[in-house]
Amino acid sequence: REIIDQVQVKTLDAWTKQAWGICSNAGAVYNELDVNKETAQMFVARVNNLRFKARFNQDHIDDEDDQLNKAAMAKLRDTALEELYNADESFVFKQDFACLVALATMWLSRGAIQSAYKVFFTVRELYPTEYAVNFTLRLQFAECMRLNGYQSEALSEFRVVLRMLEFEPTNKSIVEQVQKVSDLLCGFALLCITIGDYGTAESILSIADQKNSLYAIANSELTLIRDATDAAQCSQVFAEYNLKSNVLLQAICIRAGRNGGQDTSECEAKLTALLKKYEAVPVVKEYCELCAGLKNESDGQSLMNAIVAAVVTTPDNGPQIYAAL
Repeated sequence: REIIDQVQVKTLDAWTKQAWGICSNAGAVYNELDVNKETAQMFVARVNNLRFKARFNQDHIDDEDDQLNKAAMAKLRDTALEELYNADESFVFKQDFACLVALATMWLSRGAIQSAYKVFFTVRELYPTEYAVNFTLRLQFAECMRLNGYQSEALSEFRVVLRMLEFEPTNKSIVEQVQKVSDLLCGFALLCITIGDYGTAESILSIADQKNSLYAIANSELTLIRDATDAAQCSQVFAEYNLKSNVLLQAICIRAGRNGGQDTSECEAKLTALLKKYEAVPVVKEYCELCAGLKNESDGQSLMNAIVAAVVTTPDNGPQIYAAL
């Protein structure tokens, strides 16, 4: 980035300008790309400059300007999405690989999982070679499949990517690259937990960033099954995630606190209030009710919930189920 910022824009070809647009944080980038957006390369450079600059600044904001900076970064991302989505359909970049990837990624980050799935599917069909060798893109599509409920398809894709990611844990540069997609890896771990594949889940979490919020959910669930009868381990989970705003972590805290002999009354009150938002998501609602003791049996729609019901009712089942699966 330090080198590329010193190069004059006028001297660069379209592909180099695209890289420059992504890397640079200067305001001149946007203006230059604004008058040179007639090609797919320049258009995607402009869009990526907006969204990557927003992401870079979001990671380096000061506490005192936190809210102001967050609003500014959100506006940059909104502009990027608006320009990409509302682009003239006659433009070539509607079928450009980089533009489609940018659109799919932004839809996924916004939670528009059905729209994201359609774009990811289009990318895979139109650009099979580029898709096949891009592990980050494949992880994103697999996570999109998981969120849409296509579990078998997601598992197949996740497992292919996991084989692509085989590396020596001592290789720090690769570990750092992998940890940047920890949210996607943790999504894979959660999917493995839902089908009882605890061994694979453990191996995935071993290379993921432990600060990720999904890591907390996946790792805690494994702990509460494997060590359901270990009061010290359960108390540690309770102490670490007590009164978090995430509904799943609240449910996990109640379950851990009860196994560890802790007072969970405050967590239970908070969970009851949070559950009102999940009436339309019966599997999540049932999981939380089972953890909190509001329900004793699963309705059989989820293997994970059936296991949770068995472990909550009889904690001694936890280590046996974990070892068996």
